[in-house]
Amino acid sequence: MQQYTRIIMPLTNETKGYEYKGRKPAGRCLLESRAGLGKLMLWVQDLKPETLYHVHMIFKSGGGLKLCSLTVNEKGRGELSHSFNTESLEDCAAVAVIASGTKTSAPLCGYREGSFPWRNSYNLIKEEPPPKEEAPEEKEEIPEEEEEEETPYEPLPPDPENTLTDAFKKEVEGLLKSHTRMQPFQKQSRDVIWVRISLDEDLSLPNYICDLLSDPFVEEAYNQYSHLILGKAVDAGPTRYYIGVPALYEATDKIVGFRQFKGSGDAEPTAGDYGYWLIFMS
Repeated sequence: MQQYTRIIMPLTNETKGYEYKGRKPAGRCLLESRAGLGKLMLWVQDLKPETLYHVHMIFKSGGGLKLCSLTVNEKGRGELSHSFNTESLEDCAAVAVIASGTKTSAPLCGYREGSFPWRNSYNLIKEEPPPKEEAPEEKEEIPEEEEEEETPYEPLPPDPENTLTDAFKKEVEGLLKSHTRMQPFQKQSRDVIWVRISLDEDLSLPNYICDLLSDPFVEEAYNQYSHLILGKAVDAGPTRYYIGVPALYEATDKIVGFRQFKGSGDAEPTAGDYGYWLIFMS
């Protein structure tokens, strides 16, 4: 049986000076390992965009691996998917996003089993070679007609365990016919059919979406508003699916992994406005 390891770590701010418009950076990291092949998926927000960053896997022994580079867009957001060679993630104790040109300035760091003073002995930094059989990844091109506010950064490159299956698409078609339709937004850039769904819907969701929906924020929102929303774009553009979590907008909220807060009204949301945090799937 192939050994499978899966580690999810929230990334929190540790080094000052890398804030975006006064907001502390935050993020989320997913590490997986199967049969010697590792996969890193990482999301960050409110991170200073003028700096290049590197993602390091850190071991309690003091050593570590420099896995890949990370750039963020002009809104302080970024994400990546990176494959690497590793026999196991058992020795991984932390993941750090370290500013380029520094040794241990980590605006974001996540720990597997509690924080520890890794900077005191972090001397060995190795560059991890790419997997031997890794194929070039193709990124989805965002059509020019789509408004940037709904696509703040590129979606994750295709991943066999995180793609939309035919079963999921069939389930969505069934829900669009059987569930209550609604129009949650006064204005939207695409023609999207929306329905109310429950948190317990039996959907064949990708792994990373399941992780997002298991966040305590989603459960609290569902308990308060008694619904989520599911949408499918039905215009001439690329097929895209959405899940929305109802909330009152706060500029300081950091709902990591969600692409955008879209208010129900026509204007840009302000504190206290009702709307939805959206997950994009395509």
